Amino acid sequence: MVAWCHGQDRAGRKIRFDRRPSVRRKNADLLRRLPESGAGSEVRRSHTSLRPQPRCVWASPGLRPAPGRLGRAPAGPRWVRDRHRRQVCSRRTWARQASRAMVGRGPDLRGQHIVPPPRGVMVPMLDIREKVTAGRPDLDTVSRVCAALLASLPRADQRRKGELYVRGLLTAPGRKTMRNLAGIADEPAAAQSMHHFISCSTWDWAAVRAALAGHLDRMLSPRAWVVRSMLVPKTGRHSIGVERRYVPALGETVNSQQSYGLWLASEAAAAPVNWQLSIGKGWLQENGARANVPEDEDGTTGDGAAVQAVLKAAAWGIGPRPVVMDARHSALPPLIEAFTTAGLPFLLRINGGCTLLAAGSGPRGSRVAAAPAEHLLGLARAQRRPVEWIDPASPGARRTSLVAPLQVYWPGLPGSRPPGQSAPAPPATARAAALGLPLTLLGKWQTYERGVQQVWLTNMTDAGYGPLLRLSKLTRRVETDFSYVSLDVGIQDFEGRSYQGWHRHVTLASVAHALRMLGDGAG
Repeated sequence: MVAWCHGQDRAGRKIRFDRRPSVRRKNADLLRRLPESGAGSEVRRSHTSLRPQPRCVWASPGLRPAPGRLGRAPAGPRWVRDRHRRQVCSRRTWARQASRAMVGRGPDLRGQHIVPPPRGVMVPMLDIREKVTAGRPDLDTVSRVCAALLASLPRADQRRKGELYVRGLLTAPGRKTMRNLAGIADEPAAAQSMHHFISCSTWDWAAVRAALAGHLDRMLSPRAWVVRSMLVPKTGRHSIGVERRYVPALGETVNSQQSYGLWLASEAAAAPVNWQLSIGKGWLQENGARANVPEDEDGTTGDGAAVQAVLKAAAWGIGPRPVVMDARHSALPPLIEAFTTAGLPFLLRINGGCTLLAAGSGPRGSRVAAAPAEHLLGLARAQRRPVEWIDPASPGARRTSLVAPLQVYWPGLPGSRPPGQSAPAPPATARAAALGLPLTLLGKWQTYERGVQQVWLTNMTDAGYGPLLRLSKLTRRVETDFSYVSLDVGIQDFEGRSYQGWHRHVTLASVAHALRMLGDGAG
């Protein structure tokens, strides 16, 4: 919907008009489209065809304009982008402002969070501040939740500092440096005390993460574990785990720090509960002693770090759930072997060029066809069915996609032959046994596109394609909450060189994320 400015903005400043002839003709056409009564008549009386219409700004559908300032847009207007910088902002500025005043989301607040506008869209800054209402938990809720989650800390002063640290993550403006976090404490040398609490203390972060996972399991009723990679570009090379690595998503080598977060996700909210830092063996041998890396840390990178994050959380005993992961840039055999051996169902997004073994119908049983996944799904286009799902990034928005499942096997292994073929030889290794099991290939199409848009692979062969598609959309839930909540509570703001300090910081940032998500209902 277009919001029309009436000569002045909300601060009473005059709005300059664009008097170019082409813009005048467009404005005259827009004026002819305005209704004869209501808000449009006020605009018509104040703007003639010779006086150019003020530039338009974008607003959200259903936004009620203030009397005398904003009017309704005509049906089918011509879109004109506003260049008045004091009234509109870019998508990046919008996301930054929205994340600073994020709505607390929980069972009673679902659907109230802010969704970013499409690319290239300009939105009014004042309307953003009005729509993004504060849903931050009160101090009593923070104290109550921190007392429960930090109960494993052995000393009372550690529990008090942990609560102060979480409060600082929730309330401190800007980057969550030690100086900014210490600003909420009326103590001398508070920054040094917090630095010692994070980087040099002895409390165990694994117990806090397990308590957080149990708390979120009761509050959110999550449907899946979602694995998400977090890449933090760095300019220096002395921070923990920083090295030059090739990033397939960017197509270039970046000096960065990489970690993997494990999220408990539902349709309403998602929160991280476990983290694993990606550390190469070369970096570990050179800098491990200086960063106080434990001796039992042998260095895990890439997919190995993601698997470790999942397996450690699975040992907490909060109930097995499907593991959802974007594995387009990962080696699939180690992931399938690890999750199958652990008895975990998985749903992996894969590349369309991944070669798989499919069973086709023939006159006497099945014929084997090894081909890229997108080619196999192209042969199954006739089996596509529409599935309706709710977009986690757009509250209340129902969308429809076309979905087709196909049974496949991993090629090149003794146990990976479909029924109807010669008897397979017994698998020689655990990997062969895991990869020899039947899998389901799931393709997703948009109704207006010919080619397959997303390709997923799962070992949940008995699940319907509708629930599988909705399960895959939890990755959008995680991306939305990471952008608007995790970044706001400083999940990437740790600048120290300590391995233990990094883990303690992201643990308490995860607690702050959960408090922000659940709001006053966090307790």
